Amino acid sequence: MNKPAASFIIRPAQPGDVAAIVPLVKASWARTYDPAIGEAARRKISDAKHVPDLFLAEIRDPDKAGLLAESDGKVIGHVGGFSWKTAISMLTTCMSTRHRTGRELLQP
Repeated sequence: MNKPAASFIIRPAQPGDVAAIVPLVKASWARTYDPAIGEAARRKISDAKHVPDLFLAEIRDPDKAGLLAESDGKVIGHVGGFSWKTAISMLTTCMSTRHRTGRELLQP
C-alpha cells in the first residue's frame, strides 16, 4: 500500500492535467487488473481505452465529473466519467483510505 499524502486537495481536472492523468490511470489498471487477467490482456484493453481524447472528453462534458486529487502540485488520484456526486464520493473515499487501489478497496 502506498504511503498516504500528508494533505491533498480535490479539484476539477483541466485539459492541461491529461498528461498526468493518462499514466496514473494506466498504472492503477496495471495494479488492479494484471493479477486477474495478466499484463498482456490488460495492456490491450488499457492502451486502447486510456487515451488523451477520452479524458479530454470527460473534462469537457458538463454532465460528467473529471476530478483529481493533488498533493504538493502532483496528481495523485483521478476519477472521471461519473456524475459529480458519485465522482466526489469515489475520489474522497479512495484518497482517505491511503491511496488504496480499487481492488484493495473491495477487499475486507
